[in-house]
Amino acid sequence: MNETEGTKKLPRNRSLRKIKRALRNPDPSLVFFYLKDVHISSRVELNDELMNKLLKFMKSFLQNDIFIKNDFESFMSKFLKKVTSQSPELHIRCISMLKSAVSADPSDKSNDLEFYRTMFGYSKIYTIFKDQIKSLFTEGAEPEFLLCLMKLLDNHKLIYKNLLPVIEKLGMFLDQHIVDRTVIECCTALHCAGRTCPELFNNVFVASLLTYLIDLLVDPQNFIFIGFSESKIIINTVETLTDILSSNMEQTDADLRKLSMGLFRLLAENIREYKRSTVYEEIMVVLSATACLESIFKLFLKAGNRNIEFLDADLLNFTVFERSVKSKESYSSPPDHETNKTGTVDQRLHLEFERPFKHHYNAQCQILRDDFIVSKYKFLDLFWSLTNTFERVEFLNDLCKIEASYKLFSVLNNLKSNIEWSDLIVFACNAPKKENYIPFIFDSRYTKRKEHHIFLSIFLTNLINTAKESTDVSMKSHTKSDDSRRELIYFTGGMPFVPDSCL
Repeated sequence: MNETEGTKKLPRNRSLRKIKRALRNPDPSLVFFYLKDVHISSRVELNDELMNKLLKFMKSFLQNDIFIKNDFESFMSKFLKKVTSQSPELHIRCISMLKSAVSADPSDKSNDLEFYRTMFGYSKIYTIFKDQIKSLFTEGAEPEFLLCLMKLLDNHKLIYKNLLPVIEKLGMFLDQHIVDRTVIECCTALHCAGRTCPELFNNVFVASLLTYLIDLLVDPQNFIFIGFSESKIIINTVETLTDILSSNMEQTDADLRKLSMGLFRLLAENIREYKRSTVYEEIMVVLSATACLESIFKLFLKAGNRNIEFLDADLLNFTVFERSVKSKESYSSPPDHETNKTGTVDQRLHLEFERPFKHHYNAQCQILRDDFIVSKYKFLDLFWSLTNTFERVEFLNDLCKIEASYKLFSVLNNLKSNIEWSDLIVFACNAPKKENYIPFIFDSRYTKRKEHHIFLSIFLTNLINTAKESTDVSMKSHTKSDDSRRELIYFTGGMPFVPDSCL
């Protein structure tokens, strides 16, 4: 090796060593901090072990509670272009974690995607895509990864050709009214295809499938084999289908007007029926129906419907998991199953499962309660455009019950005009996780007002004092346990956020 070659390889080797050291850290905030210190002048190749660590880091970082905007998206987009991998599949999985790669807008032709098409080669992308579809019903698929592959492929004919078995299976479910466990995998593929090439689906098929999925979500029996994380895949598919119908809808389409009215009524009736239930499967119906309200109501309004007399004023004036959760024997001990004409079996009738709620309150209950409250206010924020009504006391009660309140604030738009910081300041200063309130107190709607500056001063003083007290306790204990770091705010790249691991 001559002197010139050694000089060229040295910076690359130094960059690789820095990347390895950064990825050794268990804390994703520190990994991000050290990766930003790596200056890559030429392409660096990462082996499968490093790519797996990079993927694990990205997933962990994005699961954190981000309270103030950071440059993770833009930095990682540039970083992933500067590295190569022995495994294109792992590289694409990392890319799929970025919002720019899985943009919901099918017309978005990102330059990044064109760059990656050239990097990986079209044939390799297609091979990975085919393998994913082949293993869909045996191994499942991550929606973001499958969506990214479809966007990279950017070929509607090839996508349709490979998804034909999925579409045929869904057609069988619709014709024979079958509820099968594989509907989750079908929804994953359909959601991705609907976001990538919505023109593949006609209104009749979409309307039939939308009705089928809503019926599935409002039947408590189905939650024997569907968990809430899986129901989210169905809910996302419902949103995709309503978007397709909305974009294809004409103002004079009477059938779609009736469909949207019927589905909206169905969701409202099931929420009304089960809202006070303490049965696990029925609570899941309420959670799922509430999560679908916003998208179905958008379709309801787009179709020209304005009649909301069938809605109770207090339809959503409640919160889930306030009492002990139990299981109804008729749900957990279903009747004997029968094989249908096609030879497939309705799997919900013989699937063994463990009840996920053995206690009145646990972390999972809180997560689901947070999801319910966020879904509730997504709908109420849209509903406000028709009624101009706002239940102030109910909102403040929900604020006491939600843990990740920043998620609630992030979905508010119309309702902001009814929310005053004279109410919120007491909640913000006494919240266990005050960081949740940072984005909302700095919202431009409020900061434009001079009188809001006093609330800013009170909140920031309280936040700083709390951080000082936590730091003092940590220094006195001389430990690095999670408990001693619970209230500390981490700064990464100059942007503060609180990692989940520290909360």
